[in-house]
Amino acid sequence: MPGIKFHILVIGDSVPWGQGLKEGVKHHALVKEWILKFHPNFTVTHEMLAHSGAVIGVNAPTGQPFLDGEVPAAFPSILDQADRFQSDPAQTDLVIVNGGINDVDIRRIFNPFTKPGQISSLTRQHCFVDLKVLLHELHARFPNPKTRFLVCSYHLVLSRESDALRIPTFCAVFGIDLANSLLSLNPAARVIANAIQFWTESNPLIADAVDQVNAETSSKRFHLVKPPFTAGNAAFTKDPWVYGIKLNLQPQDEVIAERRQVCIRDEPDFLDRELCFRASAGHPNPKGAGAFFRATFPILKREFGL
Repeated sequence: MPGIKFHILVIGDSVPWGQGLKEGVKHHALVKEWILKFHPNFTVTHEMLAHSGAVIGVNAPTGQPFLDGEVPAAFPSILDQADRFQSDPAQTDLVIVNGGINDVDIRRIFNPFTKPGQISSLTRQHCFVDLKVLLHELHARFPNPKTRFLVCSYHLVLSRESDALRIPTFCAVFGIDLANSLLSLNPAARVIANAIQFWTESNPLIADAVDQVNAETSSKRFHLVKPPFTAGNAAFTKDPWVYGIKLNLQPQDEVIAERRQVCIRDEPDFLDRELCFRASAGHPNPKGAGAFFRATFPILKREFGL
């Protein structure tokens, strides 16, 4: 009996790419592993177009070359990734997608001078308005009514349970020097507040985008994946699901040596190359990737009967 084919497309930014993770523990790999465990007659394939740093890129230029996924780069945008998908859309069963945080700009989120109103405005624009543009594009690009889309929300990077003494080192990765901050209030507290604000405001906006696109397309093909992160799972807590950074500015992830090689090859700018070396900071670690899968599992059972 021939095997049942199941194809997964992964587009988006560093989260679906799996920054700092070995292949076997990334979100899409856990999905593949689970399907094959209980359905050995399936042949599961995937195509990875997501990469670190990708923006949604509404009205952005297209056609830029793909770098290694570990190297932060705004382009190809997520919209461009969808357009450059080469396989048959009709044969794609599952699309894992996210987007928005890089349009907001993580350096802005982790900057203590960024005002709450700026974060709110940019988060709404990119995690709702622009995200809806992306989801409508995917609906048109993949017309097969059996294709399902997993739209991933973002995780909590820093919380009030994070060790505040580690925040200056964390911000240094992004070129932000809290030691020389002119703020009268504690800049580390401001950075944590910004991270919490983005998380708490982006999640319902992403959910609303999913709901509205389902309604506007008269379909139920888009599904929110909201991983069960809590304040106790942010970076520098007792049970982190997020990579932090060591006090000596060395990364904590699993592919440090491999990423260093591609950063040297693909990133000519000295400062951006230093960020590239440490690009896992703030991203889900293996526990965090597992949390994304746990949020995905019920959708797979319900929508595919897997």
